[in-house]
Amino acid sequence: MGAGCGPNLDPQLSESRSSLAATTVTCPNGNQEALFGGGVNILPSAVVDIFDGGDSLERSIDSLTNARTQLAATSLQCNDKGYALFGGG
Repeated sequence: MGAGCGPNLDPQLSESRSSLAATTVTCPNGNQEALFGGGVNILPSAVVDIFDGGDSLERSIDSLTNARTQLAATSLQCNDKGYALFGGG
């Protein structure tokens, strides 16, 4: 839970979980995205919540190959593409 930068923005994770990893990437169009992956709800999670850094903070969902907890996350920029890396668990 949290408050966004604009009016009336209250972005939420798709499921409440602890011990997740977070990072940001810069997209080719210059927008940034925040990614929150893995973690624990009742069981380990494979969910990756992706928040668009635009005015809407729109959320999309992807997944890790396996459910994991206690991950580390980082990002790297290669030419004009941004990549989020999740490791460990």
